[in-house]
Amino acid sequence: SAQLSAATHELNVGNLSTAASTGTGPIVAPAHTRNVQGFAVQGGLKINTPFIAPGDALYLQGAYGEGAQLYTGYSAYTGSYTQSTTTIQGQKFAQYFSDATINPFTGQLQTSTSFTAVASYLHYWSPEWRSAFFGSYGEQSFGQGARLAKGAIYNLVSGLAGSNPFGANAVGTPGTRFFNLSQALRDTYQFVAGGS
Repeated sequence: SAQLSAATHELNVGNLSTAASTGTGPIVAPAHTRNVQGFAVQGGLKINTPFIAPGDALYLQGAYGEGAQLYTGYSAYTGSYTQSTTTIQGQKFAQYFSDATINPFTGQLQTSTSFTAVASYLHYWSPEWRSAFFGSYGEQSFGQGARLAKGAIYNLVSGLAGSNPFGANAVGTPGTRFFNLSQALRDTYQFVAGGS
């Protein structure tokens, strides 16, 4: 069997003034942010493999989205809606997932893109016992120059998160250690594998 699906939704944040949030840096006149449409497409196949064992099946699925990340299945390890996660061995493992970012110089939305590819196999050892194995790969990319624009306009203080008034996930000033280590608006990829 095969399936194909698509989704669309509107992204709208209203009016934006970038100068008011920092109190420093260049003053940018308020700009009206135009609405944009996010979309995603997804396709899948189920291939029965009774020649291996009765009931066995291979599942393949792929998805691509612009401004509609959750529809592609790309997610943080703690779930799609968790914005700030717990730490792993003291290193914060957090990523802000965003359908779009606002270019602070133009006030316009720049959509992020994501895609995923998944393969899984269901195997029946006997009519009562079965196992499932799966693996996936995904990527997320923010608008071109999104990190640089945010860091440049907000002119944030580099250094430890405690000295930054904008929190641990602020982008930071380009060229600084804080900018290089910041997880905000960083293009990412992930491999996921499992079984039961």
